Amino acid sequence: MAKGTQKPGPSIQGGRNLCGVLRRHLGQRTVLEVAIPVLGDYVLAAKAGQITEGLTGKQIADGFNQLASQFIHSDYHPKYTARGLGERGFRDHSNGRYRLRPSLLVDTTIEELDQLKDDLLGSLRSAYEQRQGAINRREEICSAGRADASKLLYARGRAGT
Repeated sequence: MAKGTQKPGPSIQGGRNLCGVLRRHLGQRTVLEVAIPVLGDYVLAAKAGQITEGLTGKQIADGFNQLASQFIHSDYHPKYTARGLGERGFRDHSNGRYRLRPSLLVDTTIEELDQLKDDLLGSLRSAYEQRQGAINRREEICSAGRADASKLLYARGRAGT
């Protein structure tokens, strides 16, 4: 990671912080799939003792698409990058790059952010598995319904001859 403007902070003491802000977005897959690459970039740089410059929109799109291929099978849309910006958001945008909002990183350890990233990934994985389970149940019901309908039609056909 190249030198930038963010400095890692020390530990969560409550109040408004990145962990709380992003946990409020659990279940919002497209928000998480934009947040996770930015969070991952910050954690990676901080672990290396560097300060990240942030990610470009293209880098976020690439990260989104990588996650989407695993969890939601959705296409990236540029409007997703705008999510998480603004006063109540978790990211800032300057010089063509997106960074975590520094005020949300105060008193937050790298370990806490790394755990947050794992939790967000776990949330995506869990939601994906639940959706897959629901799809499989529907397919089983539809298959059973077709088999029952075929038997019924066959029985009606045999009764009429």
